[in-house]
Parts: sequence; structure tokens; C-alpha cells
Amino acid sequence: MSETRGDVLVVDDERAIRDEVAEALSAAGLTVRTARNADQAVTLLAERRADVVLTDLRMPGVDGLALLKQILARSEGTAVLLMTAYASVKTAVQALKAGASDYLLKPLVIDELLAKIERVIAFQNLMLENKRLRAELRSGARQDFYVGSSRVMSDVARAIEKVAPTRATVLLRGESGTGKDVVARALHRQSELAQRPFVVVDLGAIPEALIESQLFGSVKGAFTGATAGRKGLFEAAHEGTLFLDEVGNLSLESQAKLLRAIESGEVLPVGGTRPVKAAVRLIAATNVELEAAVAAGEFRQDLYYRLNVFEIALPPLRERREDIPGLAQFLTAKLNASLRTNYGDLPPDASLRLLESDWPGNVRQLQNVLERAMILGDGLTISGADLRLSGEGGSGDFDLRRAVRGFEREHIHRALTSVGWSRKEAASRLGISTTSLWRRTTELGLDPPAQPAS
Repeated sequence: MSETRGDVLVVDDERAIRDEVAEALSAAGLTVRTARNADQAVTLLAERRADVVLTDLRMPGVDGLALLKQILARSEGTAVLLMTAYASVKTAVQALKAGASDYLLKPLVIDELLAKIERVIAFQNLMLENKRLRAELRSGARQDFYVGSSRVMSDVARAIEKVAPTRATVLLRGESGTGKDVVARALHRQSELAQRPFVVVDLGAIPEALIESQLFGSVKGAFTGATAGRKGLFEAAHEGTLFLDEVGNLSLESQAKLLRAIESGEVLPVGGTRPVKAAVRLIAATNVELEAAVAAGEFRQDLYYRLNVFEIALPPLRERREDIPGLAQFLTAKLNASLRTNYGDLPPDASLRLLESDWPGNVRQLQNVLERAMILGDGLTISGADLRLSGEGGSGDFDLRRAVRGFEREHIHRALTSVGWSRKEAASRLGISTTSLWRRTTELGLDPPAQPAS
């Protein structure tokens, strides 16, 4: 078991049991106090609350059930685990109905005890986070950006607050799905340009041949089919914010033109002779190691320094697991609005299932899992059984070829989604050629998501 942090009070009239349990819990990283009876336990709880009270069921004087009722009445947020050598279904049901979090049999199995305490403390932290989240949602604060309780995301939030009011260029770094687009919007909303345009450019989704005309615009007759002039995205974002997503995908030629536009505050439309004003606050994002790309000659060093004025690194979800339950609740609240559902707080079994996944697709994957569960669910509660996590499948179908094909399709789809459907990068991650990837996506019926009409 990983080291657990929390405060536990052990209550038992047998000193040997108290000492043995206290020693095991302390070794696991818990803060432990002991009490020989219910009266002493109540006194200790009055001095300092405990996260968990582990109490014997049968003790002289006030027994474990009576102590349980006192704790629930006086100590909000304290969980109670009951232990007894007198096992019976009736006693267990009575304890659980009275509000006990769980029930253990003597002689205790220490690993089982530690696992139950860890789950109880994780659930308590979840409830506290949900309470904080509901207050934040009621106040309307950070409606589109969830900070969470992790130190690294608190650092991200502080960085946003510092740099947002300026016009400094910001480089957002992190794996696909970590929320770089959400942070970009937060930077824009908290800036003096909030009422000005916010224009998003997904450079990984624009064919190389169209990059220049998309960014800088074109004049009538600039190329075959150009029957009218077209405003570029730089010009559309003039005096506002331009968000360049997947900037690491640009060719060296396009990088040179982008650098020129950034430095001059002007763009030259394709086929044009007069530059157009395009003063923008620039935010760029990438999941590529730009330093390595510079060293390999694949990314211009001067452009790298132009973009990396102020860097914000977004951690993958697996490195901030403590944020997952609260983030899931936040996403559920947002999805309720779009799906017209009324899902409430996530129950413990659902939250614990989410905590057990590694989330290779990060926040985007978490949102997709929740959205699917909400669509298929009853509209009120998401259960652990509703959550279909990556790598899980149904039962009853043992056709090997169908299973392999289904796994291959899902695996390739995840790879493409994680890199914004850049076939070149997806092929590299999958360890196959782009031609092979194109052939497999065609055979498996995998098509990129439709782009909105311009």
C-alpha cells in the first residue's frame, strides 16, 4: 500500500490490540492516537477531530455502536470503522445502517484494514473537494477552468493570474488532452482583451499547402479558384488573441513566415502587395519537445524564443490524481447543461474507479468517458458500472478476429485523437509508416472529426 496521510483514532479495551494496530498504521504513514474506552475517545475527539475512528464493537460501558452515534452527532466528517470478533450478518447490517463506513472481523488482517482506511480517507477528501467545488460553481468563479487541490495546478492557476493581464506571448506545453485550449481561453478572459476576438488555429488540422492562406489571407485571383479575397486568421484576431494550437507541426517555411508576422505586426495576404495590420496577443501550444526539435533542425530557434516568452506546463492527469474526483464532478456539471441531464455528485464506487485509471488521453479522455456514461445512464446518478474505461470490453463475444480488429481500431483512434489527428505524429507514436496508417484507417473506417465550415 502507498503511504497514506490521515489521522486515525483506535479505540479498544485490549491494550495489546491497540498497540499492534497503532504500530501498523503508523508504519503506513498515518497519525495515530489510541483510547481504551468510548469516554476517552470522545475526550480525544473534542481536542482534535480524526479522519477515521477504528473502534471495537463490544467494550465495557459504552459499546461501539453507541460511540458511533455520538461521533456522527458531534464530529462532522469523521468516518467510523467497527471491528468485532462476534461476527453476524445482523450486527453488520445494524452497524452499517447506523452510519458506519465499514465493518471488520477480528483477528484483523492488517493489509485489509489499511486498504479500507485508505479508501475511506480518499472518499472523505472527495467529499471535501465536492463541497468546495459546489461553492465555486455557485459563485461562478473559474466556470471554464478547474484548478483542483494539487500543488502543480495551483501553480498553473497563479501563473495564469500573473500573465493574463499582460500582452506577453505565452507558450502552453503538455500532452494532448491536458487542457491547453481551456487555459488559453482563461488567459484571454482574464486579460484586457476579453471583449476582443479570440481566434483558434489548429495547425495540426490544416494541410501544409493551405497554412499561409489560412493564416494570412489571400486576394482575389491569388490561386486557382480564388474568386474573391479572403481575410486570414491573423487579421481576424487583430487587437485580440490568436491561439496557435500544435505549433510544433509547422514546416520550416511556414515557421519563417509566422516569425515575420509576429515581429512586424503585419501580414501579407497570398497574392497581395500591401501588408495588412494584424497586431495580436499570441498564445501558442504544443505537445512536441521544441528544444529537441530545435536541436534537430526541425524548428527555428528564433521562433522558439519568440514564442517561449512565458511558459506554462500542464501536467498529465496521472501526475495529479488527487484532482480527478473533483475534476470529474466539475465536468459532470458542465455536461449536465449540454446534455440536459441532472446528474448529482459522483458516488464513491464511481470516483474510486476513475482514480484507478492512468488516463493516457488526460482530461479529454475523462470527459469522453463521463459523457458516454451520462448518455447511457439514468440521468441522475453515474455508477461505477456505467464507466467504461480504456481497455475494458464486454463479455460473451469470443471471436478472436473481431476482438483484435476492435482493439486495433480503438488503439489507432486513441493515438490519432491524442495528437489532434496528425497522421504523421500518430504514425510515429504507433511505430508504423504514414502510408500504413492511412491504409489501416481506411480499412477500419476511421475518419477525422468534421471541421466547422469557415
